[in-house]
Amino acid sequence: MQQHQPGSMMDRPLLVSAILEHGENQYGDQQIVSRDTNGSLHRYRFADMARRARQLANALQALGLRPGSVVGSLAWNNHRHLEAYYVVSGSGMVMHTCNWVHNAPTSELEKIYVDYKKKTGDDFVFAAHWNSVHMLREAMRKAQSTDAKKVAFALENMTCKSPMGEVRMRKTDHQLEAPLYLGIWAKQGSKGVKYDAEKTGYGFRSEVAWDNYISSQPTSCQMKRPS
Repeated sequence: MQQHQPGSMMDRPLLVSAILEHGENQYGDQQIVSRDTNGSLHRYRFADMARRARQLANALQALGLRPGSVVGSLAWNNHRHLEAYYVVSGSGMVMHTCNWVHNAPTSELEKIYVDYKKKTGDDFVFAAHWNSVHMLREAMRKAQSTDAKKVAFALENMTCKSPMGEVRMRKTDHQLEAPLYLGIWAKQGSKGVKYDAEKTGYGFRSEVAWDNYISSQPTSCQMKRPS
């Protein structure tokens, strides 16, 4: 019987956590430079990033997250997002970036993107901003008040027609259930990629869209409500 011979390149799986450890050990003093949302530059060492990543990993575990848990990310591409990416993927969890899909196939989304680009010169990347502001407005109208408690109760199970489809505020845990788009990174000008992201020449092509009732995930949240 022919025996399987192990490969000679490496004797352990190539994991995201291993990449983090290698960078910390071999390039710990190398700088990571990113830009904060206020426009300033942020600089720190790779070793500092690894230390902060472990702190975040401990915090997520304390919240009850385990391998296989799904973590949503709504953030700019700065040092905090880098830390979260290493932590979530390196801990065996699923990282789901909740960012805007520039080429989502709806005329309403395209108009928002184009108008914002003309006005600011930047990409509009967070559809959640639109949903949040408009649902808050509708909840205030429904409650006929700006009182936080009354507005919170008015939001429960509220549905709203957004440019990306119907969204719903789940009563159980106040999570927004929204359509989910699967995007593929491809070169601008290729099929379905009219707009690029951050002047890279590449953008996301929308491959599949799931309605909010399909993309919704079960929850074990036991949120305490005020009386």
